[in-house]
Amino acid sequence: MKKHLFAVLLAIIAPIARATPILLTLDLSDPTHVIITTTGADSAITPAGSFDMLNDGVDLKGFLTAGSSNSALAISPVSNTLEPSGTGGVLFDSFYWDDLTTKSTTQALVDLGLYRLATPITPEVFNTSTPSFVGSMVIDISSEKARFPGLNATGNIVAGWSGDTPSGTIGTWEVIAVAIPEPATSAMLGGALTLIGTVLVRRRTSRAVG
Repeated sequence: MKKHLFAVLLAIIAPIARATPILLTLDLSDPTHVIITTTGADSAITPAGSFDMLNDGVDLKGFLTAGSSNSALAISPVSNTLEPSGTGGVLFDSFYWDDLTTKSTTQALVDLGLYRLATPITPEVFNTSTPSFVGSMVIDISSEKARFPGLNATGNIVAGWSGDTPSGTIGTWEVIAVAIPEPATSAMLGGALTLIGTVLVRRRTSRAVG
């Protein structure tokens, strides 16, 4: 009986223990100052092969809900202290849009890539016993706000980009805050709901009378 209970508990706990860790959170409440922050979690895997901050970086897969047309491969953050753990203070200094699924850097770009353009070319090492990232990054991606994911949206993070062979999934990203609708938008929504409610009440009243 005890062995059976232990097996059942192990079956319940094992998937939880193997759950892919959230490595980066994103606050989208201000599209001109989107904040990417590390959670301090370790990587889900130790990727095979070698990766560096210039030729590989990391990709937040499927971040946009539709493809961006911005194919610039070097966009500077507003401010930044974000780095892969273990690089000794060497920071990411650029971001770009690409697509790991189609291997494209020119069309239908839905993945958000972070990398370092400046020298030195620094290795990025991810493993299951060291926090994957340190610090945070603020970026202006207001031009893409119509394609932003919703609250609690999540996706995979890999080392690499569309021009090479990426690693397996080292962890996930998650949206923890989104923009609050502008007062005018909220007022319009409230007015529409009120109108719908009025129409429904009138229909019910007319049916009762009839």
